[in-house]
Amino acid sequence: VISAAKSVGCNKVALAQHSDDLIETFFLSLFYEGRLNTFMPKTYLSNTDITSIRPLIFVDEKAIIEVSKTYPIIKNICPANHHTKREEIKLFLADLERKMPDVKKQILNAIINPERYNLFDKIITKKWFFKSFFRIFFYFFWIFYYFFEFFIIFFRIYFYFLI
Repeated sequence: VISAAKSVGCNKVALAQHSDDLIETFFLSLFYEGRLNTFMPKTYLSNTDITSIRPLIFVDEKAIIEVSKTYPIIKNICPANHHTKREEIKLFLADLERKMPDVKKQILNAIINPERYNLFDKIITKKWFFKSFFRIFFYFFWIFYYFFEFFIIFFRIYFYFLI
């Protein structure tokens, strides 16, 4: 897609990723990468000088399927289709949605409102890490030093009574 856009002189590519893709990507990143991450609505790809936009980011997959029923759909012929980690996340979210009907709206709301985050990034900074690292190093050194002092005293007493 990017090379086709570059060949006709375009600098933007519109991708059809929707809100379900956003949420699924968030959970894939959380479960398999151990980080809170998903794609942005607009991303500049510096290595290709292309900006990708996602105009359907606030539209859910069901609405797109409903609208597209009148259009011809090309089925995915990939043998891995429906046998991926993304599909497992889709099933996980479907099960969650059966138990909590508005859960996807709530997750999307949590992703798109960064001012409502209450995560550790507000207190854990590089400065905090280095302060903690040096504090731990100091305590380790202190324990080692007194253990070594104890060892020397122990051997002095031992040799004193030995002689």
